[in-house]
Amino acid sequence: MKRIIVNTKAECGKVIALFMVAASAILPCATKAGTYTWIGGNSGTWDKTSLNWSDGTTSGVAWQDGNDAVFNNTAAMTITVSDAISAANVTGNSTGDIKFNGSGTLAWTGWLGSSGHVYLDCPLTDVNGAGLHFDSNGHVFFRNANNTHTGGTYFKNTRGAFRAFALNAGDGALGALPAAAQDNIFAQGGNVALFVDNRYNVTLDAKRQILISDGATMFLSPAGTIRIKGIIRGANASNGFPTGTRVYAHNNWGGLAILDPGAGKENYFGRLYVPARLEIASGTTSLVTASKDKGTGENAPLYIHGNNAAYSPTRGYLLVSGGTLRNNTQDRYFQLDDYGHLDIAGGTVSLAIGEILNAMNSPAKITIRNGGVLNAKLVRVSQTTSGDGGEIFIENGGTLCIGKFKLDYNPNQKGTVHFNGGKLQALVDSDPVIDNPTNAKWDNIAFAVEEGGAIFDTSNGNVIFWPRPLVSGAANDGGITVSGSRGLAITVAGSSYNGPTVVEEGANLRVQADNALPSGTTVRLAGGQVTFSTYDTGGNAARSTRTAQTVSRIEGSGIVHCCSGLTVANGLAAGSGGVLDFIEVCSLSGVYSVSGDAQGCGCLKFRKSGQSISGLTLNVADISAFDKDAARGTYKILDAPNGYTGEFAIGNLPDLWRVKYTSTAAYISYKKGMVLIIK
Repeated sequence: MKRIIVNTKAECGKVIALFMVAASAILPCATKAGTYTWIGGNSGTWDKTSLNWSDGTTSGVAWQDGNDAVFNNTAAMTITVSDAISAANVTGNSTGDIKFNGSGTLAWTGWLGSSGHVYLDCPLTDVNGAGLHFDSNGHVFFRNANNTHTGGTYFKNTRGAFRAFALNAGDGALGALPAAAQDNIFAQGGNVALFVDNRYNVTLDAKRQILISDGATMFLSPAGTIRIKGIIRGANASNGFPTGTRVYAHNNWGGLAILDPGAGKENYFGRLYVPARLEIASGTTSLVTASKDKGTGENAPLYIHGNNAAYSPTRGYLLVSGGTLRNNTQDRYFQLDDYGHLDIAGGTVSLAIGEILNAMNSPAKITIRNGGVLNAKLVRVSQTTSGDGGEIFIENGGTLCIGKFKLDYNPNQKGTVHFNGGKLQALVDSDPVIDNPTNAKWDNIAFAVEEGGAIFDTSNGNVIFWPRPLVSGAANDGGITVSGSRGLAITVAGSSYNGPTVVEEGANLRVQADNALPSGTTVRLAGGQVTFSTYDTGGNAARSTRTAQTVSRIEGSGIVHCCSGLTVANGLAAGSGGVLDFIEVCSLSGVYSVSGDAQGCGCLKFRKSGQSISGLTLNVADISAFDKDAARGTYKILDAPNGYTGEFAIGNLPDLWRVKYTSTAAYISYKKGMVLIIK
């Protein structure tokens, strides 16, 4: 061991000082212990020379780093920080507000808490990257945009009352930006919220990830707008589910919180509560909970809860404008009630392994529009009789892909599914999309066709079996459209929509009950097929029973199958160059409208012999489009390879145009001749 020999009093002082510096280097901010209580009045300076403290034995001492700082004044206080100050804990024991201002930096190694509000205008830093910790029963206002702490910001509230952390100064209030994305904001329990004043629009950088401890809630409660670009995740409990972690769109101030982590990023936590206003703009938000309870707001992974009076854009409103919101565990429930509104406009809500409880005990609604998709195993339209009940709006650009609409246990529930330009798809290929459809409990739930019409889309490869009447929801509704490569099977009578029934190219409309279509509808084939029959158990149309159906018109081009029970009351219209192809003989009357041009015209085709055309009056839509010099056979208006009976009544054919009949066809042509003028 090296020995140190001190010869003078001066040298002794130098050695003591050397040991003090060494100890300080080894134990930063730990050379002092104890509590300093502020005695500097309501407007004092916090530096290292002013005698504004009591150490419990002596009043009027200077601040020493590493101690607890306690402020006991009952009145509001303004503390000017004018040095680089480091404390252990900072506590305001009275209800008076405390404002820290000045150009000095303030740091603490423990917790900052106060019974009143705290205003932090001075720059904040931390000690050795340990972060800043807050546990306050008052609101905490970050008002410096250039805080430099590097270890993150921690929030909790063990004192009971709801308190906000105001980020009006913007992202920089939360300290130095990490070099790479990492956990940087920590929710550790209690009733605390991130707040932005209504004058501000604050974006939290994508590198600031938010970690919610098990059993904790991250409240988002702005008056202005807060956009969160970093991912939010719940710390896993021992069972692997972040069950107790929540994001709560709080309803105090009516602002907007936006979850916007970007494509390929995933928010992952237990539950999402929306009694206020929240938007999901991008990324994936996965809700993961171990709970299986149904019908309770606490246990539903998604719970949208309104104001119990009327729909509001700031109360119980969740907008999914992009990205995906999904249920990540089997058999969980998304719940809406008390005028809550789920608005899917551009994003996707996926519940392929879960169920939506819409209007649970009180009115609620779901809107799907503008590229939005709702993918759900089960949807309960309504569980209430109050107000308008439960409503689902399938608007223009929206898609509802559903396993089944499901009944509730309440026999008197009421509600409406509004088809208004959006698409309905079947999640599976074999079952009706309405559960137990003959049950009288469905009688107070309407499936209404609005002005935009109903689109039954089979482009995902699944047939749609529809077993409830489609009623009109508008004076001039848009009718129904069948699209995609498969078909729509309507298996019940009584539909009363007043618009057309359109079958697009490649699709098949199966009319599997007598009078399943409204008698006044026009069936418009745009390259598709319509079949009037009930299929046998093997799905074979040839061995099926024909259904009876009256329609107003059939027009366009396509195939009409199994039509022996079909009556067309007001005629046919063959599209230019298209063929209306009837597989069987049916009852036809009204006007047969033909359109065409120099290359040809629309045509009726009858596969079986014996079809009478005597009930049809022939009209040509625009005879001027037909070429008078066209070769014979150019304008074939009837093709019956096995023969037919009767002739058309002639409606609007002008002079010198005539109909020529053969045993298997009919044509229109211009009669050429020589005109002699005698004087």
